[in-house]
Amino acid sequence: MSPPTANLAAEIRRTVQSLGRDHSPFLRPDGGPEPSWRRIGLGFLAGIGVGAVAAVQITILLSAILSIAWTVHLRVGGLSSATIRALLDGLTSGQRAPDLAEQVGLIWLVAAANMAIAACLVLVGSRVTRTRPMASLTSAPGWRWRHLLLGLVLYGLFVLAMTAFEDSAGAPPYTAIFRTPATAFIFSLFFIPTVVIAAAAEEFIFRGWILRHAGRKVARVSLAVLVALASSMVFSLIHWETAFDPNAMILRAAVGLGLCYVTLRMGGIEMATGAHAANNLVVFYLLQPFSLAETAVEPFDPWVILGAAMVLAGHITLAEVALRTPALRRWLDPPGKA
Repeated sequence: MSPPTANLAAEIRRTVQSLGRDHSPFLRPDGGPEPSWRRIGLGFLAGIGVGAVAAVQITILLSAILSIAWTVHLRVGGLSSATIRALLDGLTSGQRAPDLAEQVGLIWLVAAANMAIAACLVLVGSRVTRTRPMASLTSAPGWRWRHLLLGLVLYGLFVLAMTAFEDSAGAPPYTAIFRTPATAFIFSLFFIPTVVIAAAAEEFIFRGWILRHAGRKVARVSLAVLVALASSMVFSLIHWETAFDPNAMILRAAVGLGLCYVTLRMGGIEMATGAHAANNLVVFYLLQPFSLAETAVEPFDPWVILGAAMVLAGHITLAEVALRTPALRRWLDPPGKA
């Protein structure tokens, strides 16, 4: 009879092997021609270029709408560039926190611009690489909403448990939202879908296009892991703020690597999108409200390594629970469903 440690080692080995090109559903060929590195690069540049133009147009439109809303909601004296500049200066300098309506408007602006870039990358890039657009997002025929919902719920519960280790001063942000049931409902009705859209935009790019196409070009498990690591580091770098924060850098890289694992194991970015959104929602409601002001950079804390390991373990657990729990697996992919 083999010892329990041997069984555990075998399970871990099989799990890591699932990241290889021949094992992960997300990296298996979809029946179409394999695009060359040149086409992948051209597709990325073309998609990002078209997306940037679309993002600028959307930003101008939504900024105009937001500016008009400011004049009405805050009862400022007229719509002028000086007035809008003064409002923005107050937000970015930290002199005043954005109210709930401003938070919804600002994050809608960011989410819409990011989604414009991500959607154009997938659509335009797919034309250049001659692949199906959906193949850059999932190995399934269509988008799997149940995977997204399960990631939202299961990883949300994990992040809620993790907040017990957070040492945050002051009242949690939800106290400003839940003053009345109507305020909580209306704010969340607009805010939660926006956070999901913002998370999906990043997943389209990092765990979708980059991981899918780069991962399909490598054959060994070790190279697939390196691709996931590289994607995670880029994901962490694009969240760079005004100064280098080593603690945030390490935690975000762990989140990115965990989301890569979820994507490769589940065969698509749907559950990773839900987990990403759940993380952002818990942080917003319980730890740190949406703000344009600079945040203080803390010195390196060695305990962040433990936190990063726990974050990575949470993502791995999310995927393994979904795959190894028969009831959840039947619910995610019902028999007979195309």
